[in-house]
Amino acid sequence: MGTGRRSNLFSRRLVAATVATVIASAVGAQAWAGNLPGTSRSTYYDVSETTGVGDNILRLQEPAGCGNGGVPNANCHSETDVCAMIYVFDDDQEMGECCGCPITPNELLTFSVKNNLTSNWGLPSDDVGNGVIVVLGAEQNNISTCNVFTARPVSACNDGCDPTFGYTSQAPDTVVYGSITHPQAVFTTTDVPTAGLTELPLFDDGTGDPVNNHYLINECASLIANSSGAGVCNCPLSDDTSS
Repeated sequence: MGTGRRSNLFSRRLVAATVATVIASAVGAQAWAGNLPGTSRSTYYDVSETTGVGDNILRLQEPAGCGNGGVPNANCHSETDVCAMIYVFDDDQEMGECCGCPITPNELLTFSVKNNLTSNWGLPSDDVGNGVIVVLGAEQNNISTCNVFTARPVSACNDGCDPTFGYTSQAPDTVVYGSITHPQAVFTTTDVPTAGLTELPLFDDGTGDPVNNHYLINECASLIANSSGAGVCNCPLSDDTSS
């Protein structure tokens, strides 16, 4: 092969490699931009008898602030809880439960979908086989009139976290991370279901749609307006005794 042909081949390969690098960089930048942490999270649950094969487990954590106020640290004066405002829908887009749950920095909250999030459905139709869970991170918004933390308060407010009271879910220090575990039936070509287990991160919705954010607050308030206690989801009891 002549020198000229080798030079042209090298040039074409160099151009191809450069184009591939630019495309990869652009794709990487787009992927990173789409995964910047937001304060609005969502996921689906499936505990139905047809495609689900058991309970789903929702895990939430809050990474900002000081999580151990008892240890001397010049940058930490006290633990600062944030709120996970939780709204649970069935597969017909109907909200059936909601609650506000406090999370201390670096604390893990573990929810059973069956026991914590769908066992107190507030609608006449108990259609809770599958649906959607929306979680908004927010600052404590109702310290003065919120119920003292109990397993299931009538007002859906726990420790200053009121899902029916106005709040802004945009502050970067109210980001809540999480995942959900799904045991599900996987159907093969023989139509014989096989149990499968997946754990997925919650979808990152940025700061959420402003119209939907207001809708969630108002719909939750309407759902539990009769003060019967129905429609209020159940925050898992925290093991944190340092506060």
